[in-house]
Amino acid sequence: MMTQREQRVMELHDRGFRNGEIALLLDIKPFTVGTIVSRYGISNSGFEDRIRKGSRELRKAIERAHPEKKMEFRV
Repeated sequence: MMTQREQRVMELHDRGFRNGEIALLLDIKPFTVGTIVSRYGISNSGFEDRIRKGSRELRKAIERAHPEKKMEFRV
């Protein structure tokens, strides 16, 4: 079960705040934020990696179907 502080850290993280920004907002150390995010973040489940792989495969499929658009999908 997460503490209120851990919940707040994860809420801010999920909204796109960086660890340093979260630390400043909540008056805690960036290391503490990093610990909480690594403990509860989705990357621990492998979910994030599966999303990245799926995105790469989708981009490749689009590029194969529409070679003229290939450069538009590069970041």
